[in-house]
Amino acid sequence: MRSFPSAWVLPGGTVNSKESLLEAVQREVWEETGIHSEVDSWKLESVWESVYPTSPLDEDMDERALVAASAIRAHHLVVYLSTTLSSVSPSLVLCDEEVEAAVWLTQDDTRTVVEQDFKTAESSRLLLQTNTNGLNEDMIPLRHLLGIYPHILSDGSRIGMAQGSLFAMEEYLGSIGSLL
Repeated sequence: MRSFPSAWVLPGGTVNSKESLLEAVQREVWEETGIHSEVDSWKLESVWESVYPTSPLDEDMDERALVAASAIRAHHLVVYLSTTLSSVSPSLVLCDEEVEAAVWLTQDDTRTVVEQDFKTAESSRLLLQTNTNGLNEDMIPLRHLLGIYPHILSDGSRIGMAQGSLFAMEEYLGSIGSLL
């Protein structure tokens, strides 16, 4: 929410010095969504290298400005994992400081997002859960998850999926597709 407002991302965070990767995953998912999972229930899906800044540089910059602008400010190795939940759609308890809203995606919804299928997404709506009042009747178009963030709409609002999350969803679909 702070770094990329209105971007759709998978839950995540940082590993603290006194915990394992799987303990961090369990803690972050609990903190952001209120979903509890067992530490040993997680399965590695994919790994993503994230470097910031990602935007192209202005060719008209002088050399000093170009060097300053191109300096890497952040470099992360992002690990995406999946788990099986005991409930199909457990109630979410969203963290006010980190999460603005959440939606559940079916495998078909996920495929629509990964394939950037605007025609299918136009007719599909998702039940939105917000951090202020829990599950509500607000529906959002699935198309708001399409496109790499920031996908700018005609009204100037920014929507779309974080590129790493989109990659992870594609990898997940590939892994379950091989099981079907």
